[in-house]
Amino acid sequence: MIKQFDLLIDGPGIVFFDPYVVAAFLSKRKLATTNLFQLFLDDPALGDEVITQGIILPIYPIPSIDYQVIINNTGTSSVRPSWLRLTSPPLPLTVGQQGKLVVADMYALMEWDASFYQAVTDPGCLASQAATALHPGQYKALINGFVEREYEGRGPKNIGYELLLERVETLPLLPPAFESDSIDFALWHPA
Repeated sequence: MIKQFDLLIDGPGIVFFDPYVVAAFLSKRKLATTNLFQLFLDDPALGDEVITQGIILPIYPIPSIDYQVIINNTGTSSVRPSWLRLTSPPLPLTVGQQGKLVVADMYALMEWDASFYQAVTDPGCLASQAATALHPGQYKALINGFVEREYEGRGPKNIGYELLLERVETLPLLPPAFESDSIDFALWHPA
């Protein structure tokens, strides 16, 4: 399956998550807050835990522009090699029994509402969040950043990220000393 979304980004990044998995994690920990971003900043060990367990996969920090986001579980990248600007190390992602993967603006973590994200669908147009069905399980995720080209004074054309997924028995381990902002995911810097 290859699914493409046009994502409107107002915040400092993009996040991938299964909203049911996030809600279960918060319930198990008895955490009741709508600002998960601040929670993870205030408790870095908790933030590391959600990333290590593949509960949330962030692309952060990046400029606030519109991006194409491709979710691809075919085993082969769909990005033209000449457009490829970066590939992340293998990162963990967990999809729960409901089989739902949401891609959203980072504000999803700043204004968390589990029931809202559990109801998100594919809007079929530019939106700040979208969802697709995905087989439940654990995934090794590679993030491929791509840009077709930049136009002088107008910025890039066809800019975005491909989430290349492979189902695995065990989540991949993060690189030593990994931080969610240790990879420079920015594909373009506005003047």
